[in-house]
Amino acid sequence: MNAQPEENERSKAGTVLKAAEQGSGGSGILVSGNSRPLDDIDRNLRCPFLDSTFRQPTIILKVKSFIQFFVLVILSIASQSGAFAAEEKKAPEAKQEIEFGGGVKMELVLVNPGKFTMGSPVTEKGREAAESQHAVTISKAFYMGKYTVTQEQYEKVMGSNPSKFKGAKKPVENVSWDDAQEFCRKLSTTSAKTVRLPTEAEWEYACRAGSATAYCFGDDEAGLAEYAWHGTSGTTDPVGEKKPNAWGLYDMHRNVYEWCQDRYGDYPAGAATDPQGPVEGADRVMRGGCWVTSPGDCRSAHRIKVSPSIRGVDFLGMSFGFRVVVAPH
Repeated sequence: MNAQPEENERSKAGTVLKAAEQGSGGSGILVSGNSRPLDDIDRNLRCPFLDSTFRQPTIILKVKSFIQFFVLVILSIASQSGAFAAEEKKAPEAKQEIEFGGGVKMELVLVNPGKFTMGSPVTEKGREAAESQHAVTISKAFYMGKYTVTQEQYEKVMGSNPSKFKGAKKPVENVSWDDAQEFCRKLSTTSAKTVRLPTEAEWEYACRAGSATAYCFGDDEAGLAEYAWHGTSGTTDPVGEKKPNAWGLYDMHRNVYEWCQDRYGDYPAGAATDPQGPVEGADRVMRGGCWVTSPGDCRSAHRIKVSPSIRGVDFLGMSFGFRVVVAPH
């Protein structure tokens, strides 16, 4: 008398399992006609689709395979979602600012990674032996000060102004490499950013701004009048009053010499990626020339070595300042 209901239940189970098998590409649930001892299957396994318990040895439900199939599907979807999120990751902003309070702020310009030839060709006017050309890769973006550090910015951080030629918007000068390091350390603390001096390679890369000529604008030194100050007034001049280079950086030629992070030394013989300079040596690198130097001494490749404790006025009456870089978040 119960034969018909049992047959109906078996028919329902077969239909459900067959549909599941088709939906999983045949790899999730299998229905087998091969009989097994009843003990080989879970007598208490219940199907969520039915009210009855499977007790037929001719039906084998591979639940584990079924679950694994759907786990793979879910993981695949999650992986694709992660890829889309990575693609949509926000690019660094073109500019960044550091607030000092009282309306004083520092503007920084994004410098993207790239490759360039560091140094100068032997045919360049004013070239020196220490400027041997070599290929350099800058592998990481960084922000660089749009201008050299000004006196009002320096005073906000350090509490004093050592400059000989006073003026809030003029570059701070009469500072040593050691002074610049202390400024960066303090500003890193107050701004919650990693503030440092540029490496020599970063400085030249940013100064050139894609150019391969003596100056950021070309080889003719007559063009300096549009981009750089000369000491006709007997003093430094306010930052940002001449033309910027192609990447929006001002006063990379003249006004004040700029400290770099590196020790001074010979360039590598071959190509280099993110060079940091020599690991040993007493002197540090300065770049850019200043208001009293000749045109040849403010070329993009020009470099000098100076003791990190010297502040400039003791070094042939020159003006020593600096600009900073910040890593993107």
